[in-house]
Amino acid sequence: MGDHVLDQNDIIRDVDNDIAYVVKLVFLVSLYPMVGVFGVGTNIVNVLVFCQHGIDDTVNVTLAALAMADIGSLFAIIFLGLCYNPLFFNLDVSFHSSEAAYLLAGMPRLCFSRIINLIVAFVTLEQCLCVRFPLRVKTMITPRRAVTVLVSIFTSMIASISPIYFSTNLAWKTYRNRGNKSLLGLDFSNNRREIDQWTFALGSVFGWFSFLLVFVCSIDLIFSLRRYQHFRKTSTTQSSNTSTRRDARVGKMVVVLSLVFIVSFIPLNAIQMCKSTIPRFNKGSDIPNIYHITWSVAYLVEAINSSINIFVYFIMSSKFKQTTMNLFARRWPLTGRSCQ
Repeated sequence: MGDHVLDQNDIIRDVDNDIAYVVKLVFLVSLYPMVGVFGVGTNIVNVLVFCQHGIDDTVNVTLAALAMADIGSLFAIIFLGLCYNPLFFNLDVSFHSSEAAYLLAGMPRLCFSRIINLIVAFVTLEQCLCVRFPLRVKTMITPRRAVTVLVSIFTSMIASISPIYFSTNLAWKTYRNRGNKSLLGLDFSNNRREIDQWTFALGSVFGWFSFLLVFVCSIDLIFSLRRYQHFRKTSTTQSSNTSTRRDARVGKMVVVLSLVFIVSFIPLNAIQMCKSTIPRFNKGSDIPNIYHITWSVAYLVEAINSSINIFVYFIMSSKFKQTTMNLFARRWPLTGRSCQ
């Protein structure tokens, strides 16, 4: 018997079309819009609450920016689900909806994902330093400097994803399975593979940098908070002032936020690594079903993460909880009852 050398085609085989279709219906058509609409609503509440708390605090500024990035990513998720909906797919529109979704929803979603990663890394680093050096950090990280950092994150991540739009664009194509109709669909340049590999490799670097920074700062925050709790229990003086106690409470909330981020981080950035290292794992390759299913799962995990931050804030911040309740009480007052 001769030796058979396994190549990439032997190891990676595409998923059956029927299975892929069911997964798309469940994830993209059903779950994406539900999670997306819910998440947009919760993050609008987040923005309103943090704006009411005031922009003179760096934490409020950063978490409001995080909520805005979450809103952007969730709108992309909603549009992605719409494009893959069979009802929309069969409408008489001038573009191939599932192909156009790659540029109009998929890439914006990826861009906002990178922004979210770096904002979480920034707020985790900020709180780590606040707990360790409370007085020094207050003068170093001011609200204005925080805004500068956040604007830089948004602009740099938008720039990092822009090469995709030079290698992949929309062009008129004839589709035989659509009755030889001419529709706008994906068109790839000759150097598309190289551009995509570099772009997604850069995104993977940003992602893993954010992950490592969040991971290290979260561990340091946990130990710093434990030392603070031990100091409060053993100290006989009232030396811990209100500002220090507040930093400790915010630090705990950021730790939980970071842990949720770490869990949701893994799928998307693993996919970005695959895109930069496995040439077959790309849009328009010979394993399209695996490609779409993995992205579908990763996007859903991140959409859930973008939607549940409000519960972390509500449970761990009494000020956020009170402001939220007051906000809804003013909007929908209870007749016959007074809101205490």
